[in-house]
Amino acid sequence: DAGDGEGFQSIRTELISLSGGKIGGSIGDWELVGIEPVTHLAVRAGYGAARKISFMQSDVAAILKYDLYITKDMCELSINDHKISASALDEVMKRTSQGGGLSLLYQLISLRPCFGSFGPEVVETVNHTLEQQGFDHTKYQFTVDSNFIGTSSQGRTYAGTVRSLDCTYLAQSRVADRCAACTKLDSLVINRSLLSGEAGILLASSEGEDEEVGESGKTAAGTKSAGRGKGGGGNNLASGKPGHQSVWKLHTTDEKGCSFVCPQVQTFNCSLPHAFDGSAQATTVVNHKVEISDTLKVKLELCGKQVTRDFPQFAQDHQLGPLLDRVAGLRLCVGYPAHRVVKQARYLLNHVGRMIPEMRKIFKHFAVDEDFVYRIGSEDEEIGTIRSDKCKIESEQGSDICSACRSLQQPIEFQ
Repeated sequence: DAGDGEGFQSIRTELISLSGGKIGGSIGDWELVGIEPVTHLAVRAGYGAARKISFMQSDVAAILKYDLYITKDMCELSINDHKISASALDEVMKRTSQGGGLSLLYQLISLRPCFGSFGPEVVETVNHTLEQQGFDHTKYQFTVDSNFIGTSSQGRTYAGTVRSLDCTYLAQSRVADRCAACTKLDSLVINRSLLSGEAGILLASSEGEDEEVGESGKTAAGTKSAGRGKGGGGNNLASGKPGHQSVWKLHTTDEKGCSFVCPQVQTFNCSLPHAFDGSAQATTVVNHKVEISDTLKVKLELCGKQVTRDFPQFAQDHQLGPLLDRVAGLRLCVGYPAHRVVKQARYLLNHVGRMIPEMRKIFKHFAVDEDFVYRIGSEDEEIGTIRSDKCKIESEQGSDICSACRSLQQPIEFQ
């Protein structure tokens, strides 16, 4: 609780009056949801100023919901259903004591949230590790907040974020993305490679050495030197975000060249863009393959599909590690794997010959990729995804689909 009873009652009365005294009334982005016994004002998720842009990743925005509860004896604020500390609220109320209710509401909605670490691979790996049977949850200084939702200008949706157990849910300042406790998540290192056994997480110490975390962490630690020596991402502490490791295997070698493979788990949301479902988090195994000829020409494949990409740095320095590191960071375009839509598309494509020519124009732009296999949680495997006929296989930066597959969301003009 913050402030004093007399001040609470005064603010409460003013806010009710400013909103018209009726439920549903509004003050800017704030809506009066309840009056008695607790006065409740809320800002709907992502509405107006409740959509906060990340400073670290400027194309990502957090979708927030603000709730303010006031009675004559107390005042509470929650962001995405997380209660903000009384001391933080006290500070805001002291700054706005002379400005009244309007000033208070403005200052509250201006509070920046702590974004935590919201990368899908980080969230999925940590979540999987924490759910392992036999793990002592008291060992970990972080958890997964499933209330966090973020969106990017590239069409990617982020469901959940990793937070420190000491997270305050507010950023350190108006020009920061995280609280002081969550900045320590920069030392988190994940391993999504399957060659080492079970993918897991590591926590790098301040001295730069790595601490094993649970059984999965031991697996990752055991393969760390291989990951670094053959293209692993290292701990990436200077990048301002959790690091990534990869483990590669020499697949073939002869007088014509050699090839390396690295199967990795990729996490994505399989719901449709216009009907996002935060619980529809899925995983697929992406087989990264690099072939290097005796003339040092590079051929790249993701899940057996060739990707057209140049590697000028490798052409200049012929360093294998950085090349494999770069390839391990590439993401497969997952297309549109929503099971129901894939099933409908498969049926229509199988009967396209029965359609009139005008209708066939719609279906010539995409196909169902029957080689794509994914899993949602512990459910059975699903097969198939919808891809553009010009799919680039590699997804765009910060997205789960390529630009060609994204064009399928655009209206089709008939001439």
